Amino acid sequence: AKLDPGVKLNVQLLTPKASAPGAAIVQAVSPNSLVLDKQPSSITVRIANFSDQPQQDLEVALSIDGTKVEAQKVNIPAGRSVAARFRHVFDTAGDHLGTVTAGSGEPYFNARTIPRIPVLLINGRPSPNPREDAAFFIGKALSPTAESPFAVQTVPADKVTPQDIAAVSVVVLANVGEIPPASATAL
Repeated sequence: AKLDPGVKLNVQLLTPKASAPGAAIVQAVSPNSLVLDKQPSSITVRIANFSDQPQQDLEVALSIDGTKVEAQKVNIPAGRSVAARFRHVFDTAGDHLGTVTAGSGEPYFNARTIPRIPVLLINGRPSPNPREDAAFFIGKALSPTAESPFAVQTVPADKVTPQDIAAVSVVVLANVGEIPPASATAL
């Protein structure tokens, strides 16, 4: 591989921490982008024991934004690896720096938490029959589950208000012929 001009590569050897000789995190899986939905997210690491002795009660700790939020103990047979799983609720929007520590190595991750995007779905042809309702299928496509990044509110076209429009980031018109003049101006 060739590096761009001005780019320097420094290689440093890593040594295991004295508290857990031969144990190291060899794999980490964490969320990189998620929706602020108060649902727990999974963070998983695999810790390997490279020594010929079992590792008993090795602490694996999860820290988020510099605060230790959870820890667990694992036992790893000699020459084997085990997984440690954490579930964490990212309850504020923004970037959250996370680390997991166990033995040597401390993988870092960033979990970007975005607020749910408010969507107004203006329905030009409401119907109790989903096949005839103009907004039914697009509403289901935008928000199929509670974990959807969209918070969808559906309003009949003749009932939409300027306040409805002002309260959202996205407006979708589903088979709308006309809306009240004040709402058209708000759009």
